[in-house]
Amino acid sequence: MSEPFTPAILQPGDAILYFSHDFGSWLIALKTWTKVAHIEFTGAIKSAIPAASESGVNAYPLRLDGVAAVMRPKSRLISSRLTLGLKPTRRATPMTGVAFFALRSPAGEGRSTPIFCSEFGTHYYRAAGLEPFNPRWPAVRVPPSFFLVSPAFEKIWTDRDWF
Repeated sequence: MSEPFTPAILQPGDAILYFSHDFGSWLIALKTWTKVAHIEFTGAIKSAIPAASESGVNAYPLRLDGVAAVMRPKSRLISSRLTLGLKPTRRATPMTGVAFFALRSPAGEGRSTPIFCSEFGTHYYRAAGLEPFNPRWPAVRVPPSFFLVSPAFEKIWTDRDWF
């Protein structure tokens, strides 16, 4: 059993992976073979930048329930670019229906369409000078669980040694 999660361990740029017990989260976790169903990114201590399905992409108070893991970029981020692409009016898409099963087509990349949390995160880190995945892999095809195995991150905390 690991130590309880505390926000004191967070640094700007950390990725916070979440699990939940609702049906949609269970489906995402099942499809990706992990329990991770959502990801948020720290902009500053005690704030996070999520792609939340109801409220869109923006900076919000840090959510403490359901934290499964905290991943930290191994290389320094260009902090002046951490808010690049952050548009308060941009809406996130819940991973349900056909979009859930295929994620999204790379053809939608770059358009002002709704985005998934992990798609936003991939753009967020790329804008800050970090390549979390193969640059030829489209952000629209990145599920939250990819951040657990990205060589660009180190594990800082998990709720158990399941990852």
